[in-house]
Amino acid sequence: MLFILIFSSILTILLIWINTSQEILGTSYRDVYFYLIEALRFSGYSIGGYEYVNYLSPLIPFLTSLLFKLGFVSETSIFAVTGIFYILGVLGFFSLLRLRFRNLMAVLGSIIYAGISINMLWVANGTIDIPSISITILSIYFFVLGIEKNQNIYI
Repeated sequence: MLFILIFSSILTILLIWINTSQEILGTSYRDVYFYLIEALRFSGYSIGGYEYVNYLSPLIPFLTSLLFKLGFVSETSIFAVTGIFYILGVLGFFSLLRLRFRNLMAVLGSIIYAGISINMLWVANGTIDIPSISITILSIYFFVLGIEKNQNIYI
């Protein structure tokens, strides 16, 4: 698990660097700016001229606003928040595979999941695609764990 944690952390840091680098600009999406505006509102900063967008999920802006309150007011904050969800998703996928397979197969499966090209496009760019997949993986893991090991996990 330590190897998977280090591997996914290095991958996430590299992708955050790519998204924030001046010479290699990552793709930016309109929703990311809406999330940043909501994060600014959650953290107490006032921004004029923008209406509230009520179709956004509040989780990512709320977690980003916590970093804003700590003084890290930058678009890198939202990249870090979504990158942490990616790391949690890879660790959750490893744990899910570990329930059925040997350790080596679980490591290889989680490395394959971490390196899939469609995931690499969406990791640490501020959108909620990877965080939603990670939350789904963790939900399935705890669901299976609750059935097989201890039903108190459901509580």
